Amino acid sequence: MISILLWEIRRRKWFTFWWTFGISSVVALTILPYVSVKEQADELTESLGELSSSAGSFLGGADLFSPVGYISSQIYYITLPLLLIIMVLALASSLMRDETDATIELTLARPVSRTSILLGKLLAGLMIYSTVGIISYIIAYICAEVTALSINSNHLFVTHFICYIFAASFGLLAFMLLAASSRTRRLAMPVTILLSFGGYLITSLAAYSSVFDTIAKATPYHYYNTTKLLTGEIQQGLVIYLALAIMISFGFAFIGYNRRDIG
Repeated sequence: MISILLWEIRRRKWFTFWWTFGISSVVALTILPYVSVKEQADELTESLGELSSSAGSFLGGADLFSPVGYISSQIYYITLPLLLIIMVLALASSLMRDETDATIELTLARPVSRTSILLGKLLAGLMIYSTVGIISYIIAYICAEVTALSINSNHLFVTHFICYIFAASFGLLAFMLLAASSRTRRLAMPVTILLSFGGYLITSLAAYSSVFDTIAKATPYHYYNTTKLLTGEIQQGLVIYLALAIMISFGFAFIGYNRRDIG
């Protein structure tokens, strides 16, 4: 398992570097400009109040210019999850690509069990993903201090952490479908994209229609409220979703991978 873990990490060192650099840059370039915004926050809220209200459902709230509102709407509600979901889908697909690039025979020829193979891939993905998460949080924290954002550092950490877990849940779903069987492989990307980005759109449109409001309650994004997270409130529905998503994805991935025909 260790050899597979190290092999997967080495193969993706540039993937890790560029995603870390890219996401950290986005975080920094989004937070730092708040220096010029915070002194005019009240004026901007007053002059753009109607626009903020109409766009609020797509940005996680109508408060776009307070420290919490700005960080929530500009980073944690859609921008960072969007980038992370794209990253974890690419990572999940990459980790399971050996079935399509003719290297699966070499992997299975090693004196290790299928469980060890899959566990090695998962741990490699977790380490890569964690590297991006840790470095981007450090950048977020430093930029928040530089701009003197009045946000509790503990709340910022929790929000950043949950944002990464939230995005990772979609990557785990894709990983599960890729690993479980040859039939579910074809559904991995469509299902994950529909649940993530489709869920975001439905949740955003829920403010305009009771039909969408009802449907939204069945999507993960309905329980993902970054404004509340940044003020120290964690919704129970979000915790339940994340726990179930992680347990189900891990369970079905290992069961399916051990029982299926590989290739």
